[in-house]
Amino acid sequence: MSSISTAENIEIDTVPSGAQAWVFAGGDYSIDLWPNECVDDGDIIVGVDRGIKHCLDTGLVPHILMGDFDSVSPEVLADARLKNSVTKSYPARKNSSDLELALHWLTEQSVARVTLLGVSGGRSDHHLFNWLLPLQACWPFEISFIDAFVRAYIVTPHYPLIAPVQHLQTISLLPMPSAKGVCTQGLDYALQYAEVASGCTLGLSNVAVSSSIEVSVEEGQLWVFVVK
Repeated sequence: MSSISTAENIEIDTVPSGAQAWVFAGGDYSIDLWPNECVDDGDIIVGVDRGIKHCLDTGLVPHILMGDFDSVSPEVLADARLKNSVTKSYPARKNSSDLELALHWLTEQSVARVTLLGVSGGRSDHHLFNWLLPLQACWPFEISFIDAFVRAYIVTPHYPLIAPVQHLQTISLLPMPSAKGVCTQGLDYALQYAEVASGCTLGLSNVAVSSSIEVSVEEGQLWVFVVK
């Protein structure tokens, strides 16, 4: 495993089953947001429009360049490191955002987990649409988001969560739009088969009391925010 990935590491038509995808969108991003996790040679690196620059700034070379490329500079697109990257270009006039198209493309691959970066900041409408994308479909992979304040995980009946945390780290649970049968382990305020309604603050600012947490739901979807 390595902290650097290159476009030569993987053939897009033969993505290894169970691979992870790292998707860089065009919102706010700085190098210190990278979680310092190893990138396996079989992982997919996706640069979505201005997210291509975020990839390169991190030291990662995207395998796929996606979008209408209206927010990335020609100088970035001309970077020699991208010579082996595959480009999937879309028109500016379309019915889906570039990031949504990237997620739909990943449903055709064999990925098990998708981590999104560069999803916050900028225009408020873009920010909210990015964070609501998990509601758009029953995605066939685990989804997590990383921004300057949280690492957030989507929990569904098919994808329960076990995540490492720090003792006394703040954890919030937000239903999307509601969740039933919510169970937690490793949190100070435990939930056992709870129902959390839309807009309810029951899950706000819980606290981790162990080195890992477990969260599951029987119905609905739930954001789990691990606050940095």
